[in-house]
Amino acid sequence: MDRLLATRTAIVTTLNEYAQLHRRDRVETVALCDPTTDNYLLLNIGWKHNQRIHDIVIHLRIINHQIQVEWNGTDTLIDDLIDRGIPATDFITSQLEPQLEPQPAERV
Repeated sequence: MDRLLATRTAIVTTLNEYAQLHRRDRVETVALCDPTTDNYLLLNIGWKHNQRIHDIVIHLRIINHQIQVEWNGTDTLIDDLIDRGIPATDFITSQLEPQLEPQPAERV
């Protein structure tokens, strides 16, 4: 299996397992996996205490064969994906603001 397909398979399998583990009465956990755009999400959708729930639990994107972690609301996701064979070096987090490029000094 090629690397990209293996990465996609590991993500889809993991998100589907998470979706099955987190089912509750009025809140459904849904895995949305789009290999065309390489966007992979885990959502909570439903009702809790008479309030509408629509939360992103996980959002991953595959960009240039690396996993861009747009949002990770779990403690175990990265470890679970590493256990499925994805190298730790393949993960990039989006939760830190990128460093701004230094600006040239102003001439006075």
